[in-house]
Amino acid sequence: MPHRSDALQALGLQLGPRPVDEALRRFAALDPRWNIELSRAYLLAMSDRIDEARTVAGAAEKHARELGHTADPWLAEIEKLAGNHEAAAERLRSLCDRLAARGLDAPLAAYAGLLGRELCSLGRYDEAEEVAARARDHAHEDDLVTQAFWRQATALVKAHQGDHPGPSGSRARH
Repeated sequence: MPHRSDALQALGLQLGPRPVDEALRRFAALDPRWNIELSRAYLLAMSDRIDEARTVAGAAEKHARELGHTADPWLAEIEKLAGNHEAAAERLRSLCDRLAARGLDAPLAAYAGLLGRELCSLGRYDEAEEVAARARDHAHEDDLVTQAFWRQATALVKAHQGDHPGPSGSRARH
């Protein structure tokens, strides 16, 4: 029987301070469920083992879909680490569309902010501005992570437009 604590351990290994190779070794002791495998795939991508990460994530995505879940956030992050911002943006856009269709505003706001950042990476600033505004409109004011995501996308757009704060804090267009 899988332990719930395995998922928490996997998250801790993914986000924690251990070097990636050590964290990957510790994954061997965890139950290889789809969500745990996605965390392992992310670590593989962090260690520049992109092909292996995609293989592990692809298998995990199949299991996730069978159970009615999505792997898009992890797969987008893996593609981002691989430098494939187009694929990352496609995954995030698909996820945002599904969340919007289901009326799930809180996760929509977070992932729309991430999508805005990816669109900026692709030089698609007009789209990024629209997506960041959508994220802002759906973000809860107390959700600091989501607030950071849409604000980062907005800042990238404004910087691209030459809209920077002046020395006194006033907005100056360059």
